[in-house]
This record gives sequence, structure tokens and C-alpha cells, in this order.
Amino acid sequence: DAAYFLPFSIIIIDAILAAILMIAFRLGVKLAYVEIKNPRSERKQVVIYGAGESGIITKRTIDRDGETRYRVIAFVDDDPSKQGKRMDGVTIYHTDKLNELLLRNSVTSLIISIQNPKLRNRRRVIEASIARDVQVLNVPPVNSWINGELSFNQIKDVKIDDLLGRGVIKLKDGKVEATLTGKTVLVTGA
Repeated sequence: DAAYFLPFSIIIIDAILAAILMIAFRLGVKLAYVEIKNPRSERKQVVIYGAGESGIITKRTIDRDGETRYRVIAFVDDDPSKQGKRMDGVTIYHTDKLNELLLRNSVTSLIISIQNPKLRNRRRVIEASIARDVQVLNVPPVNSWINGELSFNQIKDVKIDDLLGRGVIKLKDGKVEATLTGKTVLVTGA
């Protein structure tokens, strides 16, 4: 009676191939599910202001979150040395090209990912976006990210208070009301 001998290397190769095929199948099913649930053609186009570390984290957060309906089409940045380069497969434009970029594409949202931009530049980007009826979103400071990671749900609309460049002045309503009751007031420069 002859015993059949199977080399140990065949068993190892079989195990490795089985693991690779199982992982590839699972990834394929997941990608197909994400594409069926949220096709690329229905995704809204987004521009990210800030082509630094926070910008790439923001893009990867959008790409990773299968529930988002956004697709990053461009980065804009104030640094002229970054212009024309590509980051994570997306072209970086100078901030001066933002109007042209918004006009040429059907951009629905602009995400401000720079943590501490110059107020003048930030205001210019927001005003250009609002003029083109583009929603402006803001990435929160790094210290408020959950477990050090950014979640898409943390990206919120920009508040008008963010444009002030200073703290909001709180008025004492009772004193103001007492001072102005029964008087006519003219407001200019509003």
C-alpha cells in the first residue's frame, strides 16, 4: 500500500491563495455595494480649500465614508508652489483660480480644511463661494476630532461668526432695550 505524499509548500501556497481570494472577493462585494448604493454619477462635486495635511485627511475621510454623496474634484491653496501639482489624484489650483473653477464645474460645496487660514484669504474664498451659490463647510479644529480622527459628520456649515476674526460681542439686552425704548434709531452701514 503506497502512501501519497503532499509537500508542505503546496499546503502553504494553497492557504495563502485562499486567503488572498477571500479578501479580494470581500473587497469586490463591498466596492460593488458602495457603487450601487451611491453611484459616482450622482455624487456632488466638492472643492477643498487647503492642500496640506488637513486637506488630504479631509479628502480621505470623504472617500472612506461610503454614505457621503461627495466627490472631491480639486484642491485650492494660497501657496503658489503647490499650484498644478496633484495630491491623492486630485489637482491643486491657486486660490485665484477658485472663481474659474466654480464657474467651469458644477461644484455644490467648498470645504475649508485649513486650520488657521489668514482671515483675508478665508473671507475671499467664502465670498467667492457664496456668490456662486456654493455651500461652504468647515473642518473643525484637530483637538475636537473624535479619537484623533476626522469623521464626515463633524464637517459643518460655516457660521457668519467665523468671518468676524474676533469673538462675538454679547449685548446686555435689558440695557439696550431700556436705552432705545420710545426712540427712533437710524442704522447705517448694515
